[in-house]
Amino acid sequence: MVPLVVSTFLYIVPNGTNVGFLNTQLTIILVSNFVSLFCITYLIFVPWKKGPAWYLKFSHIVAYILILLNYLVVPIFNLGIAIFFIIDPAYDLMDQTVQTWVVFFNIVCFSRIFEYFTIVRRTFLTDARNYLAAKNALAALNE
Repeated sequence: MVPLVVSTFLYIVPNGTNVGFLNTQLTIILVSNFVSLFCITYLIFVPWKKGPAWYLKFSHIVAYILILLNYLVVPIFNLGIAIFFIIDPAYDLMDQTVQTWVVFFNIVCFSRIFEYFTIVRRTFLTDARNYLAAKNALAALNE
């Protein structure tokens, strides 16, 4: 939530960063934070194991896509944009003080990727595998 508030503040308040490449990067970070907010809110408040039968058919797929989006796609995209701006000599990154925010956000993106491969993937996949196996076994017994 804090990155979203900071991103929104930096995007809205006229502070000298609202022009040029830095505005593009801040806009991408702001959109990324809104996408992450949606993903996390959905994953927290919409359970993928409960609901109507039509939802349970694909809920595990939706949850997995949202996890991939939040922990891999968005962070890798942001790191790619940051690497582009770092490598391209046309952009002077030392010119703006708000670059510290961009560096912090990229550290957060890197930590999300690391967290996915160390904790989230194993936990979600194990839980989903066990739940779906039990569900299929129960369905086989009921037939």
